[in-house]
Amino acid sequence: MPSSLSEPRKTVEFREVYRNNKPTDKSVLQRLCTWNKRRFTNILLTTFPFYRIMLKYQWKTELLADVVCGITVGIMQFPSGKNSEKFTCIY
Repeated sequence: MPSSLSEPRKTVEFREVYRNNKPTDKSVLQRLCTWNKRRFTNILLTTFPFYRIMLKYQWKTELLADVVCGITVGIMQFPSGKNSEKFTCIY
């Protein structure tokens, strides 16, 4: 004789005992189209990852250093590109 633990439970009994959230009457479209601030922020941060970086960016202290670094890299990269153009015969 099988014990009560090994006997299969019916689906309704299982849901009553173990299911935490009750099914809602909302349609799929209503569930997908609900907007709140948290969901909008999550979509914004996953679609545009640079937005998270820009929120933490310290404009007053880091902007000047970034501009100087960009100009320096541009000055150093331009002659290097011209040299590789001569060697690869691209006009």
